[in-house]
Amino acid sequence: QAAADSVKAGEAAKVTDALLTAEKAENKQHQQQQYFLYAGIFFALLFAGFIFNRFKVVNKQKGIIEQQKQKVEEAHKEITDSINYAERIQRSFLATDVLLNEHLKEYFVYFNPKEAVSGDFYWAGKLANGNFAMVNADSTGHGVPGAIMSILNVSSIEYIIAKNRVLELEKITKKYFENPNC
Repeated sequence: QAAADSVKAGEAAKVTDALLTAEKAENKQHQQQQYFLYAGIFFALLFAGFIFNRFKVVNKQKGIIEQQKQKVEEAHKEITDSINYAERIQRSFLATDVLLNEHLKEYFVYFNPKEAVSGDFYWAGKLANGNFAMVNADSTGHGVPGAIMSILNVSSIEYIIAKNRVLELEKITKKYFENPNC
């Protein structure tokens, strides 16, 4: 009986040892799962922090871009308004329909500058001797520099005619080329 009890006790000890080993293995596995869970949560939070940071940076950059876009649009509007105003000024120097209708029977005006303002111009005027004079010209340059040149040229022609009382085309041209700035 003692041997049987001893065998039973040995088997019980083996069973207890096996249960303890299984429980230790289960605890170790559970602990590893917790570590992986915590590591996963940590990396998820780290990734979320990174995404949030990028979101803030992108929103800040978007705000800067919107401000720059607004500045560019304002500058574009100012430049466009200035060019449109310059076009009106330049067109005021061109021959009027009233003057052309009064002195020409059949005519047409084809004025199609490359830019809103240009170096192209046509001028007409009634001279002191009653003759009608017309100038069609293309000043050097396009855009604003050309427009400035065309206005200077029209002003010079008008100055030569008014100040110097020059009435013949050849003399007007000669006087202009002698001193275009009058």
